Amino acid sequence: MTRRALSLALLTLIGLLTSAGLPAPSRAQGVLDEVAGARRLGEDERALTLLDHPIAQVSEPRRAAERGLAYQGAGLYVDAERALVRALATTADPWVTAHRAGLDLALQLTRERLGWLIVACDAPGTRASFVDGPTESFPCGLAQRVIAGAQRIETRAPNRRSARAVVQVGPGGRERYSVQLSPFECASEGMLHTGGDHGRCCWPGQGLDDAGACEGTPSCPPNTRAEQLSCIPTQRTGRGLARLEVGAFAGVASFISADTGLFRSGVDSSGSSTQLGGRLELRIGARLYGPLSAAVIVGGSRQDVNQWIDCGGASGCVDTGPTAYGVDVGLMLQLHTNPRRHLGAFDLHVGAGVRPFAQVSFDSPSAATSKLTATVIPAELGLSFFLGSALSIDLLGQGELWLPREYCGTGADGTRSCLGSSELTYEFGWSALLGLSLHLGG
Repeated sequence: MTRRALSLALLTLIGLLTSAGLPAPSRAQGVLDEVAGARRLGEDERALTLLDHPIAQVSEPRRAAERGLAYQGAGLYVDAERALVRALATTADPWVTAHRAGLDLALQLTRERLGWLIVACDAPGTRASFVDGPTESFPCGLAQRVIAGAQRIETRAPNRRSARAVVQVGPGGRERYSVQLSPFECASEGMLHTGGDHGRCCWPGQGLDDAGACEGTPSCPPNTRAEQLSCIPTQRTGRGLARLEVGAFAGVASFISADTGLFRSGVDSSGSSTQLGGRLELRIGARLYGPLSAAVIVGGSRQDVNQWIDCGGASGCVDTGPTAYGVDVGLMLQLHTNPRRHLGAFDLHVGAGVRPFAQVSFDSPSAATSKLTATVIPAELGLSFFLGSALSIDLLGQGELWLPREYCGTGADGTRSCLGSSELTYEFGWSALLGLSLHLGG
């Protein structure tokens, strides 16, 4: 029996059953009559268009059944089976109950024209599609419902040459097709080889026209957008965070004294303070994940100190008026807002870390050197301006919390003693730095 004869026979059967069934309201019946008329004339696509939207006072199961019959008339047996199964799944719809025998027969005849196809692939990420059917691809290994007969299959995978084959699927059968794709690299990242042995590279979602050119709207990879038949970057070209960064910085630093003693509570009623001094830093950093990076920092500073009175010994205080030399080592974690690197790019970042070793030496010609050791908690705000993918100018501002652990000094009688953390006070410091960074890899 031909497809058209089958459709008309089923239409007649359903029509006879309908006359004995439950009538639809007059307005809905008019639409259903128009659907039936279109199908009798072989205009199944027009019938499907009429059924695309819900019909007032017509149940969804009945509309699914009508669509299943229209799909069948159009030769779209996979869609017909899906719609008829959905309609017959209900047990509470009066119209479906009254016409179940005819619908069961329609489903049986539809299934006689279908089979199953499984595509087995060896390459990760391989997807298959029907050359003459729906453009949507499907993953390998999953059974696909297909119309019995010859099926033209194309398989694609990243960095592999595509393959085409004709697979015969028998009515009610289950066919397995295995394919191995050979290595192939397209000129642009994200493109897939299309068209088999004599094909070419196209973007995902595209096929080949009769002239062998890519056609269709591309499904573009991340960070690209479709423009006509191609995918172009959505942002300026540039490299991501460097795998390794090396930077040298110079600037100024000072303390903001929390009390009049600068680390030593109540030592000097007139107060001691540091003048603005110089600071140098060397940084070696690496990318961790995404916009996150880490850097090891080695720093040093020199500052003059006013009215420093050394009360390290019990026998008295020495007015040293020293110069303070600092050295520290620590780790900084940074979060970047623009990890792309190219000429003219800006990257604003924030950071926080710890310097487990920080030492300040108070030196003076008139007294022995006194030393303070501390742990420092820095917070940072930075701005980088890229001169290219490998070089940037960086401006850094830091706030620091100094937590002293020990201070050792020399009294007037030359006796040297130390104060523990319980006898010392925390202090705040700051620094502003300018430097150059070299970015390698990424």
